[in-house]
Amino acid sequence: MKFIILITILLVFWVQGSYALTLQAPEKPLIISRADWWADEQYTSRESSYWVSILERWSKYVAPYVSPEAKKLRDEKNKKTYDYINENFWKQNTITQKLQYDPTSNYKLAWPLEYTQNINAIVVHHTADEYSSSAEWIKNIYRYHSISNAWWDVGYNFVIWYDGEIYEWKKWGDYVSWAHSKWNNYSTLGIAVMWNYEKKEINSSQYESLEKLIKYLAYKYWIDFSKKYYYNMACSWAACSTFPLETKQDFTLVWHRDTWHTSCPWDMLYAQVDEMRLRNINFTSWFTPVNRPIQVTENIIEPVNLDNEKLQKVILLISDFTLDQKLQILERIKIYLERDNISENILKELQIIELWVNQSIEISES
Repeated sequence: MKFIILITILLVFWVQGSYALTLQAPEKPLIISRADWWADEQYTSRESSYWVSILERWSKYVAPYVSPEAKKLRDEKNKKTYDYINENFWKQNTITQKLQYDPTSNYKLAWPLEYTQNINAIVVHHTADEYSSSAEWIKNIYRYHSISNAWWDVGYNFVIWYDGEIYEWKKWGDYVSWAHSKWNNYSTLGIAVMWNYEKKEINSSQYESLEKLIKYLAYKYWIDFSKKYYYNMACSWAACSTFPLETKQDFTLVWHRDTWHTSCPWDMLYAQVDEMRLRNINFTSWFTPVNRPIQVTENIIEPVNLDNEKLQKVILLISDFTLDQKLQILERIKIYLERDNISENILKELQIIELWVNQSIEISES
């Protein structure tokens, strides 16, 4: 009974417009979009002329001979690895949507898009290589990754140039998985800082932009920097005969060397990410990862807007409820949706919550 009263009060406050979130959002940094640095989006299309020679080369490729025994060992190791991931870390590796075609122009993609439910951690890299000018070299690296290496896109979500400019690097929007840290690509973001930091420190412009971007992304996805996250990497110790991967816990803001056996980003830069984490830990200390917006058809309602703080707050609150409690919430929402004097904005928001709760119930029952 107390629960019903609590939900009724919450929805009444919602309808009356007196429910507010007091968290101060950080300023969104200036991010140079792919359109603004002239990314050639045809690189991502398997139907484009760029991929003709690649596909032809692949069709003629003859793999090196592998003995049946070696192949069996390789297959067993791969199976053990995937079984280990699926059994122990299924939640952070769950794919919620897989697309074979571009969602805007409907051309066939060179590789399918995979989306995850949450973003739980941020992994920072450096490029190691040094380049002369930003816009031209951004395009050169993009072509090298996409076409020369046949990766069809770049592996990082963002790259920060020497002068602090932040470039949107990976396409396809929020919650899409890509390739910046093997076995850890799902539910993480990758940021690359341009330059080699083996013997020099990051400059002040890059440092400031990196911290602004990290704080903005932490708020956008509600990543708590005080929490720990599981990272998997290739084995480098004796227990690998038993476990296919070496698993460790580390914070939700880390460098690449914390998630893989690599020197990236060299010692001169390594300590600075932890400085940023500690400086922003109070700001993020109560965050809980925001679920990916619901995918709905245009004929129903628009997807959840992650910038709507009120919606975030209520959806996060409801996400921890039991199945019975969610069913009770649906009944209360239906009552309010039948009111004649409800405003259009509140009607749409309640419809979004209703749709989200329904989807959550379906997942619980499956």
